[in-house]
Amino acid sequence: MTTATSAAELRLTLTSSAEQGVDRTGFNLHMLSPIMVGLTIPMLVVGFIDPSSLQQGRSVLFMLLAAIFVLTTILFGLSLLWQGELTAVIFHNQQRKIEFVQSGLLANTSSDVTFDQVVTIGIASRFDEDGYPYSQAEIQLRDGQRIALPAGVTSEMIAAARRALGF
Repeated sequence: MTTATSAAELRLTLTSSAEQGVDRTGFNLHMLSPIMVGLTIPMLVVGFIDPSSLQQGRSVLFMLLAAIFVLTTILFGLSLLWQGELTAVIFHNQQRKIEFVQSGLLANTSSDVTFDQVVTIGIASRFDEDGYPYSQAEIQLRDGQRIALPAGVTSEMIAAARRALGF
């Protein structure tokens, strides 16, 4: 759990134990390295097949732009389909909203819920597929939806979130 206080807003962030201290508000470059490697592959393949074609700048530029177009289209589609797991829950007291941050392989996705939509926040007992009990921190909304909080959220974090919500 991290809290950041400023003159304008009190901010409470619930994250898993492994992600504490990680700033999720910046510009994240999840896939920059694989993308850069992926952009060089078409040029390397053509260089091995026909080395003389690399001497012509127009064909190399066209191949590079075509590869970028295809790759970014595929990555955009994948980021829409697989949004990832919930990695942080940020309570914005000034705006009276909760921000849910999902971190996927290709992008971070953020969605908001107002404090008025929250019915309760707590730790619920659940059962896995083998029938063994485990505890899961969750937020229940007015529409009946239950949002499981990131793994590693402790009862102290839940208590701080309850105080932020005014429960």
